[in-house]
Amino acid sequence: MRKPTSISATSTRASSRSLRPKGTRANGSPRHLGKPRPAGATPKAKAIQCADCEHCRTYREVSQGSSGRYLLKVRCAKAHWRKGKDQFEATYHLHTVLRRVVPACADYESISDSDQDRDRYLAALAADLPAERIVYNPDGEPFFSREVP
Repeated sequence: MRKPTSISATSTRASSRSLRPKGTRANGSPRHLGKPRPAGATPKAKAIQCADCEHCRTYREVSQGSSGRYLLKVRCAKAHWRKGKDQFEATYHLHTVLRRVVPACADYESISDSDQDRDRYLAALAADLPAERIVYNPDGEPFFSREVP
């Protein structure tokens, strides 16, 4: 049979930590906030998600072989996705388009009418996008390399 143990001061301190909401300090203020903003300061601008831009386009990248299989990829029609010293145009796989975020863009035109519409659109897009890269046959059906007989 186990003997009952006494409650020490450290265990009460630990239990009081577990009672307060995660990410808060002992005085109740959130931990993730830095210094308070001055009274006249404007809030930070929200980052632009390229998936909501009118210039974000989907296209087919056909494989080099004669099979005719293709991948769905995304590019910027205004060519703002440039990389490297030679400034070649970067493209992204369709399943990663929601990760493409920029702080500002001169040609950004939202396809949504309001912030609420944009949030609904991006949530629906996240639900509809594939979770991984998919290779398609020329007839539009997904190609599975390891099909079960």
